[in-house]
Amino acid sequence: MIKSTTLLLPSRRAMRYVLFAAIGLVLVTVVYRSAGNNLPEKVRQAMKVVSEKTSVGCRLDSVVYSPIIPIHAPLPIKVEVTGTHSRHAPRAKATVVARCKGAKDIESGLTLYYGIGSAVLTFPKPGVWEVSVRVNRYIAQDSAENSETESCSQTFPVEAVDLRHTDIPVRKVSGASLGLDKDSAWSRGIVVIEGSLKIPAGVTLTVKPGVVFLMSPGSRQDVVGQVKMGKEGHDPVLFTALPDEKGRVKPWDQIVFHRGSKGDLRNTWLTHGGSAKSPNFGSLDTTPVVHVQKNAAVNFHGGGLVDNVGEAIRGEVCTIVLQGTVIARCEGGGSAREAVFHMDNVHVTEISQDQRITSDFTKDSFSFFSPGTTSEPSDVSVISNSVFAAGGGLGINQQGSHVIVESTIIEDFRRAGVLTSGEKSHVTLRNLIIRNCAIGLRVGYGKMNVTLDDSVVVNNKVGVWYGEGSVDNVATLDINNVLAIGNSEKNLKVYSTGVERTNTDRGSDNVRLRCFFVNTGSTKRTPKSTFSLPQRMPQKPCLQPQVYLDHPECQLNVQVPRAECMWTDYSPEPLVDARLERIDLCANCCKEATEELTFGSYDHWRLKDIQDLKDASISTEGSAPGAECGLSFSADFYQYTDSQCLKSKVRIKSVFSNISHNQAESHLRELKTYYFDRVLQFHLTPPSFGLMLDFSHILDSNASAFIDKTMSCGLSDNNGNQVSTFVTAWVPDIGMFTKLSVLLADLVHPKNFYPYVMFLYLSNCMKSGHSHFASKETFDYILIDNDRCFVPERVVALNFTLHYRKRLTVLTDTLFSKTHVCDMPADIINKFKHANAVSSKVPSLGSQLREEIIKDEEMGPLILKENPEIYEEIDGRVSTLLAHYHRNCDEYDADKYDPILRQMYKTGAIQYAYMVQGRDYMIAKFEDDHIGYLKVVGTSVRQRIAGEIMNGGFAELVAYHVDRLMELGRTPVVASRRLFLDDSLRLKGVIEPHGDLLHDYTSSKVTLEKFLSQVKDEGKDTDKTIQWVANQMKTEDGAPFLDIVVVGRVKSLRVDVDLNPKMKDFLSHHITFNDLEDAGVTRQMTWDVTDAIVFDFLTHNSERTGLATSELRHVVYDNRPAFSPSIPTAVCESILRCHPALYPPPSPNPHGPTNCPAACWGGDDGETALDGNCRFRTHVLERFYNFETNTSRADEFVDSLEKALAKEALDVQSIENYFGQVDLYTGLKERISYLLSHIEQCQKQYGDDTLI
Repeated sequence: MIKSTTLLLPSRRAMRYVLFAAIGLVLVTVVYRSAGNNLPEKVRQAMKVVSEKTSVGCRLDSVVYSPIIPIHAPLPIKVEVTGTHSRHAPRAKATVVARCKGAKDIESGLTLYYGIGSAVLTFPKPGVWEVSVRVNRYIAQDSAENSETESCSQTFPVEAVDLRHTDIPVRKVSGASLGLDKDSAWSRGIVVIEGSLKIPAGVTLTVKPGVVFLMSPGSRQDVVGQVKMGKEGHDPVLFTALPDEKGRVKPWDQIVFHRGSKGDLRNTWLTHGGSAKSPNFGSLDTTPVVHVQKNAAVNFHGGGLVDNVGEAIRGEVCTIVLQGTVIARCEGGGSAREAVFHMDNVHVTEISQDQRITSDFTKDSFSFFSPGTTSEPSDVSVISNSVFAAGGGLGINQQGSHVIVESTIIEDFRRAGVLTSGEKSHVTLRNLIIRNCAIGLRVGYGKMNVTLDDSVVVNNKVGVWYGEGSVDNVATLDINNVLAIGNSEKNLKVYSTGVERTNTDRGSDNVRLRCFFVNTGSTKRTPKSTFSLPQRMPQKPCLQPQVYLDHPECQLNVQVPRAECMWTDYSPEPLVDARLERIDLCANCCKEATEELTFGSYDHWRLKDIQDLKDASISTEGSAPGAECGLSFSADFYQYTDSQCLKSKVRIKSVFSNISHNQAESHLRELKTYYFDRVLQFHLTPPSFGLMLDFSHILDSNASAFIDKTMSCGLSDNNGNQVSTFVTAWVPDIGMFTKLSVLLADLVHPKNFYPYVMFLYLSNCMKSGHSHFASKETFDYILIDNDRCFVPERVVALNFTLHYRKRLTVLTDTLFSKTHVCDMPADIINKFKHANAVSSKVPSLGSQLREEIIKDEEMGPLILKENPEIYEEIDGRVSTLLAHYHRNCDEYDADKYDPILRQMYKTGAIQYAYMVQGRDYMIAKFEDDHIGYLKVVGTSVRQRIAGEIMNGGFAELVAYHVDRLMELGRTPVVASRRLFLDDSLRLKGVIEPHGDLLHDYTSSKVTLEKFLSQVKDEGKDTDKTIQWVANQMKTEDGAPFLDIVVVGRVKSLRVDVDLNPKMKDFLSHHITFNDLEDAGVTRQMTWDVTDAIVFDFLTHNSERTGLATSELRHVVYDNRPAFSPSIPTAVCESILRCHPALYPPPSPNPHGPTNCPAACWGGDDGETALDGNCRFRTHVLERFYNFETNTSRADEFVDSLEKALAKEALDVQSIENYFGQVDLYTGLKERISYLLSHIEQCQKQYGDDTLI
């Protein structure tokens, strides 16, 4: 049977390079045992005895072969040898001789790579052929002496049959599909396939050992169901080409595993497949022999794909397992496009050896492609214990996929052994030998994180090549415990900012070296380590290197006792010594950090002088014993690179607890606080950073062991080597400050009191009374001990003691009682207003924090995973803060609420515009690249042209003011103006609503006034909507103008966002908040939806069948249908009770687009007013009801709206019946009254759960 062989390569734990496995079994595999298997046992035993007698130094203990094959059909043979030295040899030569009475001998040579090789034979004449395989010499690689001779052989019979005259069962299948109602099992025999053989869904085809598939030219197998082929230790299953009457063979097509199919192929061999479509292009343009499509899963155990004209195997968004498989002499070994490969003990050799090195397209041994940026551990392709040798292109080509390659030999590739490129992927290379390539490892363009550990890179032209010329290289490369010597041009070639560094082996900011050993020939420094090739010992076939790498920081003493033949064509003269690069920790040359603590500018770090080391006693209610842990300590933090060193005093914390509990702590929250402070630029926190604390970097072994043990709880991310931590600069001269209170706002307090309180409110910090600190020198607050900041609202909503809840209520009381909010610094408030506006170019604060965290490529994924809802909750609290400011300080003046954009839209210069065909607006570019929609105001009520509402500007304007008076801030910024048309306003073209350009007027310099005049006065042939816009142009004192309403463009807009159907159940009190959160709906999302429902009810918009989002939150976008004139009543209660986004009307709606149904769409016949939405947000209700006096604020609200609209440049009441038969203000009052009445009824039914 075929046995898997493990290549034992360098191990970090053992700190030595063990290059090859122990010598094992010699195996010659003939890939096909016939169905008959009828040769006399005496013949087999006689041939086996011959092999035993002729073996010298190596062994062939067993042979797996097929004694029957059709004449002229290609028969693959696998040869595997073991022995005293042969299994270690990178190359060995073997001959295969076949003899048959009356026929000319057939002889073929093959090369074994680390003991395994393959060949293909064809037999021209029927009869029993005696096949002999002889391994007669191996290549010792050093030519200084002749190596010890080893030889071994094996002989076995193969019967070649003529299909026209044979007793072997032969089945012919032509363009067939297996039956849909039952599985099929095919046993020994020969199957001739013509056309396509289809295995349908739900059907399993089982192919027993010994079956031979003869594939006619272009034939294929399509697997939609499942196939199971072969069995390990038995006769192989073979796919080979069907010879024609003259004995010629042409390639067959492929085996396709279609979506969702499965395959289990054991000891299955495929040859002469993959008929090429585009032979001049790379591996992705050839037909793969095996093609695995999306969501399919295929396992190969043993077997192989050899001598195919196409790529061996290709996977697309699927899973493929290769174990003990041989891939040789194909036009491309394999490719994974968003697929996951697991390859163990795989030999990939002689791929595309005829390829020219100057070719633009590569046919590589294996390629991994993926556009994705993130993946789970299960989505990582893994290659282990394998050999990649002798190829015309690349050994392994990684482009964007996550790949791990370990315990593998990669050698003799004309372009590179390994090439990495692509965006935000992780490549881990460990325990490798990379040798005899043009480039050993090349790290190209992109944002990869590449790690090369415990490996040997020798005998290449360039050992490791990082970066590209004339390109800003941003990938990171970490090299740890690597020996790179004997690379003829350079051991390490580094490009920094597009320019090659002259210090070739020194790394750069993105090439981080730790224990990197290279030749000493390029430096004058005295080496600490040595490398030598001593005299040959009699029992060794090659020169055995002795490497002694000595350095106190590396603690390496690497020996390579069994690397007999690693140094191919290697001249030992310049390699008497090796040096260590970039690991020096100078004891007396470190300078104290006197400025801000930085991290990442240096290559290495160490912790020394650890003090105050103590664990944290954490036990939140409901957590399992031993699940939580934490510690903190101070230390000297050394950062260094070669001869430079920086020393900083730091405080380090790591805490893991149940973050669903209000008393939970987290060091990641500390890091969020620091990043949020950077976003706000309040300068409250000390300089800080996140760090994966590698225990080996702690020079105090006792402290390292204590930290490892303490942080080994159930919730910790301690993997035995490192744990995530928060590092902050040591702050001297600080003291606890007075407990935070409302009274403190009116007394003497630190200068940064209001930014401090504002920060705590926005980040939802549950700080205890003794956690407020101030500098004794500046009397300013300093924000430290922040592991209970960014507590999610779902945790705040839990029942816990008043003592803890006051930690949050004191913040809102301090900010919003009296007029303290008006004391906030104006520059900060204006910054918040601009970021909060959905039409601003400035991202929201929550989005800015996310982007800041994403920049931290190491800690960012951990931070984002913890409480992902906090970012939208930050934006929600910003809206609440601005709402209080708008109410108490701006007196609901819209020009103050959106000062920058309102001023720009009302008076700002317009640089150019585009007409939008099919709409009532133009898209205009203002100063600072702001974009707005110029919605033209007509002289009559709204109408529809081709289904689109025309003259919707006034509805947008009034809806905007209602939104601001409701203190939502969820509509785009809107303003009205009279736009005079002169020669300065150019029209660049006409576009479709989705942006496609219909007419380009850039070169003709057409003005908007000229274009509209031609449409209006000269009858220019245009779309009806554009004609409508042109007809609204008027003149004043001879100057043409348009009355317009400017609506800002929403940033990061996504429209028609589906709402979770459980939202409807929550609003009708069928499920709780917790049920909704379990379904993935956050509290902020829920609040935004309930606000939008009330908004649409008050603005009488019954056409919104889906909501939109801007960045992290819902917005109410496109309010043209608001205040619909086709709703005859003042109150359309169904909008409130059963919003169309949750109760979509039928399509098409039999009552028209603005119908107000008497009952909810899809509701029960017996439903009541309380069967739909009965949950409302307290904050919104406060705008319409005074809880102190128990009176309605409807009149106050409507009066404020009337005052706001009176300040607009255009009179919204100028068009009769624009807002329907009911007066705008009268209708709004009636709807507010109905809203309060409905909420009162809900409270009687559901109590306090009505208000959220």
